Amino acid sequence: MTRQRHFILCHGWGFGPSFWEPLIPHLQQLGRVTTWNLGYFDEAESTFCHSPQFCPSPQFCHPPQFCHSRESGNPWIPDQVRDDNTKYCYDRDDNAKYSDDRDDNARYCDGRDDNTRYCDDRDDEELIGIGHSFGLLQLLKSQHNFQRIIGIEGFLTFHEYRQNALHLLELIKSNPQKGLEAFYKICGLESFKPPFEKANSNTLILDLHTMIEPFEKFNDHNLLFFSDVILTEHDPIVPIAMSQKQFAFMAPHVKVHRHRGHRHGYLHVFAPMLLELVTASKL
Repeated sequence: MTRQRHFILCHGWGFGPSFWEPLIPHLQQLGRVTTWNLGYFDEAESTFCHSPQFCPSPQFCHPPQFCHSRESGNPWIPDQVRDDNTKYCYDRDDNAKYSDDRDDNARYCDGRDDNTRYCDDRDDEELIGIGHSFGLLQLLKSQHNFQRIIGIEGFLTFHEYRQNALHLLELIKSNPQKGLEAFYKICGLESFKPPFEKANSNTLILDLHTMIEPFEKFNDHNLLFFSDVILTEHDPIVPIAMSQKQFAFMAPHVKVHRHRGHRHGYLHVFAPMLLELVTASKL
């Protein structure tokens, strides 16, 4: 029995799920598509956590209830905080999936026999993660066990260029909109205009701190199944030499595909290469 492909898409720092819009119709012809939202432009989302394996700190988290299935168009959302302070989320394609607030402050959705809790981690699906830039780190750290992970303009740590990140961090602290506009200008995406009024500076700052750590703790399974990465030769944000050195050290099995370009996050230009990779026979 052939398992259905389920593509999990995770955008990079400073972007949102809409980053993937040009690619989603093509991937939907190959399987199910879910986007993860890291919550950079919705302050309310960053205060909810139901699964600590997705949380880089006790205060902020990137759990899977921030995903939405493109098939249904309905988000997994933290529906409300109940009087007893337990939080639950539900899948609108399904019935309510409740989580319990345990003594260790962990919140879980739905359960499996081995007592691990995942939203939408099904045995009949082949999970294929695609992460752009910082989104690659999120996939590699995730406790979902992917069958394949593909990175786009990805890296494992920004420690080597931490001064750039720290400078951006100070800009975000003083004025989130101006900091983001400076970032997009360096990316070569001056016309990109997200909802600046909804910018969540706390989450933006937290993730800048996360990416400059020497090396994050990755899920060993996902690191093993990290198969390919597309790098832009003249990337103004993620130097190709930095990424190649990191992958050679931590994941020497990864195939590096070079794309000629000088922007960061311009999905249209490398979408054909990505689609060729996801339709490869090894899937």
